[in-house]
Amino acid sequence: MAFQCMREHRCMPFTPGNDEKKITKLSSIAVDAIVLDLEDSVSVEEKTKVKENNHHLKFQQ
Repeated sequence: MAFQCMREHRCMPFTPGNDEKKITKLSSIAVDAIVLDLEDSVSVEEKTKVKENNHHLKFQQ
């Protein structure tokens, strides 16, 4: 019986969408994607601000 190759591990960290320090740090390291959490980790008052501030993010590889 032949063994199938294992998939390589991917890096896709989740971080609060209102934590600019973490977003900046994650954009400088090799990750496949960054998931900005806009639900539980962001207060209701900040959600609109966070969405407006982060809609333009585009990270270079």
